[in-house]
Amino acid sequence: MPDLGCPAGTEEASQQVNDTRVCELSGEITQDLNLTAGSLYELVGKVVIGGDNQNSATLTVQAGVTVYGGTSSDFLVISRGSELVVNGTRSAPVTFTGVDDLLGNTSDTTRGLWGGVVINGNAPINDCPEGAQGGTVECTKEGEANSGLFGGADPSDSSGRLRYMVVKFAGSNVDPENQLNGIAFQGVGSGTSVEFVQVYNNLDDGIEFFGGNVNARYVVLTGNADDSLDWTDGWQGKIQYLQIDQANDAGDNGIEADNREGDENAQPRSMPSIANMTIVGNPGERGIRLRRGTGAFVYNSYVTDNATCLDISGESLALLETDIVFDGVSLN
Repeated sequence: MPDLGCPAGTEEASQQVNDTRVCELSGEITQDLNLTAGSLYELVGKVVIGGDNQNSATLTVQAGVTVYGGTSSDFLVISRGSELVVNGTRSAPVTFTGVDDLLGNTSDTTRGLWGGVVINGNAPINDCPEGAQGGTVECTKEGEANSGLFGGADPSDSSGRLRYMVVKFAGSNVDPENQLNGIAFQGVGSGTSVEFVQVYNNLDDGIEFFGGNVNARYVVLTGNADDSLDWTDGWQGKIQYLQIDQANDAGDNGIEADNREGDENAQPRSMPSIANMTIVGNPGERGIRLRRGTGAFVYNSYVTDNATCLDISGESLALLETDIVFDGVSLN
């Protein structure tokens, strides 16, 4: 087959990596883009797919493709109304990583080589501008690290499909109030499909849900430096088959969960369900931390090797036996 070069919407870089052509993605991309195997794809700065509910686009990433960033300022944002479609397979996952990983310059303690992946949607959140009501189209929020608006009134909104996707060595602490997670699901709706996803050695949280209703299955979170799984702002999704392995050299909580800081009973309340979970913890940290008015339903799960397996505080204490339920859970 003839070499068709880099796909439209990207630019061929002047230098290769490991003798492989590099196609660069930069700026705001408002056309559908299909990344195919055979080239490497570099994120240059903040790469935004689509405008905010306008000029929408779909970024499709085929099996076996590697996308990388060179610095902590390089990250991917999917805007509201646009989609990320990751078509990885078990034998050929899609990998998002840092250039040093491709060059073999990493170790078990490497983190923060590039920014991460942010997905924004139109699903309900509870952290609103003054005068707006949670779960309405007026209730929107700007993501951390200037990562775009999210939130709305469509719980079934779709931001695409993630299948067999690995995010490695990501994360950026922009300042104490702004961090980039491995994957941030910001107001993402249940029309989004997420299964067979791993986040490895992120500098901040592995995955964080900011409101929304997105569900996930077969999730692996390993070696992340802050919380492995975090949620806030009214997330009401589900996770089935979740494996968390906390690092010995870093890491905070296996799960840190909030409803909303400053208004712990804000509606819609964070109220996810998690089934078939294992947390292998850091001996100096917590396994599960529920606070600030979050609820949680946890089934058929096992938590071990943490100093504290379960910590519940704030308004969340009032939800015990009603909106905080543990059934078939072993805290070792």
